[in-house]
Amino acid sequence: MADKYELNYDLLVAAGNHAIANGAPSAELLCAPPLLVLLFLIVFAWVLWSKQIKSVQDRGKDTKDHSERIYKLFDFYIKIMLAITGGMGFVRWKIFETSPEVGRQAMVGLGSISLGVMMMFVIFLWCHQGSKLRRWENIEWEMMPFWQELWMGIGMYSYGALLWFVGQIW
Repeated sequence: MADKYELNYDLLVAAGNHAIANGAPSAELLCAPPLLVLLFLIVFAWVLWSKQIKSVQDRGKDTKDHSERIYKLFDFYIKIMLAITGGMGFVRWKIFETSPEVGRQAMVGLGSISLGVMMMFVIFLWCHQGSKLRRWENIEWEMMPFWQELWMGIGMYSYGALLWFVGQIW
């Protein structure tokens, strides 16, 4: 006898097909919000950082405070996204049993919240990184792929977009 909480792949495929057939957005509409958010975040970083590096008033000052704030920000982001992920799991395995329509709306809502939370936190991250750039004596742009803040932002975006897709499809 199968365990009550055992993951049934056929059931998941059927649920996904049901969602697509009954009102899930098309592929273009599904991808549009995360892509628009990505475009906004790239333009935001470019505009902000280009202005920050021109400022010379804080050149040479310590960046430790901004680095610590970035780590606290990332820590808080992880906690919020884990709560949203847990909420999605609860909705999917509990609410869908009694009220599929309410469950579907809750999943879409949680996916949308994850996209908004991600966008807000990445903006905060880019602002702190811009403040660090303003303080650096010499900015080595060729080292940008090794900035951990850049990878934090990419990870935040990826997870927020993933939860968006999960909320829309599942």
